Amino acid sequence: MKKEDVPQEFGLTAGCQEVNYAVDAEGRYTLEQSSGWEVKTIALQQAWDAIADQLYQVLAEIEAGKKSPLAYHMVKNQMDAALLSQYSGVSRWRVKRHLKPAIFNKLAADKLAPYAELFSVNVEQLRMVPKHPEQMLEETIPNRDK
Repeated sequence: MKKEDVPQEFGLTAGCQEVNYAVDAEGRYTLEQSSGWEVKTIALQQAWDAIADQLYQVLAEIEAGKKSPLAYHMVKNQMDAALLSQYSGVSRWRVKRHLKPAIFNKLAADKLAPYAELFSVNVEQLRMVPKHPEQMLEETIPNRDK
């Protein structure tokens, strides 16, 4: 891409600039700042929409008593049981067990502390899910259209 062709379209970057390689007038590669690119914005929006769908689905499963609030925090932070296990230091089989509401609800605060620390919430916040998913999506997904 030529230096003058670097896209400058506002996107999901929330005012941040990204750096792209471009060819200058002498044919050398240079770094050029870009405000965004429509194609990239569309792809990112589709990804965020898929995440929003996952969040709504997990909230419905939690409300139905099929999963614990830990599942919400996992989806919100784009983690699966294996990744949560690695980051929290809790064994994978325990993470899977803690996804069951009956088990999760009996856990003491010290057992939930590794999750709370990882997700930057306190133990009480870890035990809860948002009552207003729209607000949760606004906080999670950048520049989400309402």
